[in-house]
Amino acid sequence: MGIEPDLVSTWIQRLRNQPIIAALCVLAIVLGGIAAFTDSLRKIAPSLFSEIKPGVSPAPAPAPTPAKRTHFSEDFSLGENGTFVSSRGITVRTGEMVFDPAPSAIVISSTGETNENPYARRVSIGDQIRLSRPDCDSDLLVTIKSIQLILPTQLTMEQIRAMGPGAELVISRKLTGTISGKCEE
Repeated sequence: MGIEPDLVSTWIQRLRNQPIIAALCVLAIVLGGIAAFTDSLRKIAPSLFSEIKPGVSPAPAPAPTPAKRTHFSEDFSLGENGTFVSSRGITVRTGEMVFDPAPSAIVISSTGETNENPYARRVSIGDQIRLSRPDCDSDLLVTIKSIQLILPTQLTMEQIRAMGPGAELVISRKLTGTISGKCEE
């Protein structure tokens, strides 16, 4: 008794006996492979060749030009509770000016918003307050030039001091300064 051939062996034996059917099976396998290959090429070809155009080279992107920064200097003069806004959007605001060694309180904002008074401080003549802003160099300065107490002509300083706190009502105050720096136009 011999070993019975399995089903696959039986089919292969029948195909060997039928050369036309065997050739058709091989041809079908080859055509199926070619079809699968060309289908894959069709799917990936657009992504492979989309950047390449014959005879045309892509133009280089222009380099961004840095914004031009120019120097500016603006003088300001403020009385008590006054506000100055520079052409560059820097705000200087005075508060009450009193008789202290540092006689004036000012608020400075590089953004123009002074609601929360983050830079409120007492200043004296000659003080320089450095500000920062992304569109300006680090030498953005507010310089206090003078702080004047203007007395009424008919009163002397001794008479004003003798008046006590009420003297505040008859004195005028003036703060002058400069805003300078290098900012974008």
